[in-house]
Amino acid sequence: PQLRVDELENNVTVEESSSIRLGCNIFSQSSPDSRFSVFWYMVRSDDEDIEDQPGEDEDKRDCVFSIGHDAIFGNGNCSPPDDNGPNTRFQFERTTSDQYSLTIHGARPADAGRYYCHVEEWLLNPRNEWYRLATNNSGVTIVNVLQQGDSSIKRDAKKVFKLIQVQPQPSLLCCAKCSSLPFCHLQLMFEVFKDTGDAEAGD
Repeated sequence: PQLRVDELENNVTVEESSSIRLGCNIFSQSSPDSRFSVFWYMVRSDDEDIEDQPGEDEDKRDCVFSIGHDAIFGNGNCSPPDDNGPNTRFQFERTTSDQYSLTIHGARPADAGRYYCHVEEWLLNPRNEWYRLATNNSGVTIVNVLQQGDSSIKRDAKKVFKLIQVQPQPSLLCCAKCSSLPFCHLQLMFEVFKDTGDAEAGD
């Protein structure tokens, strides 16, 4: 067996100030005794020259968040430059030994971009020292963030839609029973008379 991470690509759109959830699923590993370091990277949307394969140009990617095989959360390189220490907008979860997720709260337009997780597999050698056994990248998740102006347009459109809802059509009911013969057929006809204002009521 070898290290294999979910390579499914995804495209999500969220409204500003909402949450962005990024998953990272590990399908297989090289050793049952290994541990994982997980990194989330982001390539901004305006970097159109980035190849589709993540991780090929490390100079044009930003480390968003990381957790090491020793369960130490990433600071330094993975801290945004405008924050000191851990970013409180980030919520990390490990639901199982091979399923990780990162939630970014309070989405901003600057959070739009292409995200992927980078997984490193680590193992102890006979000298009780950790060494990196394998690495693998997930598929790309493209994140779009709608700004507040875009959200208000959507809400206004919903209001207009409610104003032009089609009125319910009237229904006509006619009950008839054939009692003169054991078997008979009835013919029903509905006639519509338009009130032009000239005819007297009741005619």
